[in-house]
Amino acid sequence: MAVKTSIARRYARALLMIAREQNRINETKQELVRVVGFFDQAPDLFVQLLSPALGKRERGKILEQLIPALGLSAVSGNFLLLLNQKARLDYLKKIYESYLLLSDQASGISRANVFSARPLSDQFKERLIKSLQKRTGKTIIAEFRLDRELIGGVKVQIGSLLLDGSVKAQLKLMEDKLKRV
Repeated sequence: MAVKTSIARRYARALLMIAREQNRINETKQELVRVVGFFDQAPDLFVQLLSPALGKRERGKILEQLIPALGLSAVSGNFLLLLNQKARLDYLKKIYESYLLLSDQASGISRANVFSARPLSDQFKERLIKSLQKRTGKTIIAEFRLDRELIGGVKVQIGSLLLDGSVKAQLKLMEDKLKRV
């Protein structure tokens, strides 16, 4: 799995470099969203496309028909054809995920997962996002989720950074301090 992720990251990085040169980072991201979304809605087609019964040429012909149907630019279309030539179409989803992360980084965006025991008010969400932006120096796109295991407070995950302001974490901290006394 780590090898697949590593390979996907290399392809995503190369695609990002080309997209950056042509000032099409976001457009390329949207095109990848369309391609992956299309195959998510037609998983049987994707499985058939990856079938060993199809050769690269036949697969390429199918892709050449899909490219204009999905409204893809030359960059994204050629990228799909390259994946076919290199027998890497099965990496498409991982490449897409890696591209999203890399394009966010290039655009100064960080994605945060915010967990709370109860729904948060819009006002609190805005203050939290502003605080996270100030702390990270990046634009924050937050996804808010409920976690019924939390007693109260919030936990924020931004990449590998975990900010745990939950009551459960604070109780654990107090317990650890009391044990040291």
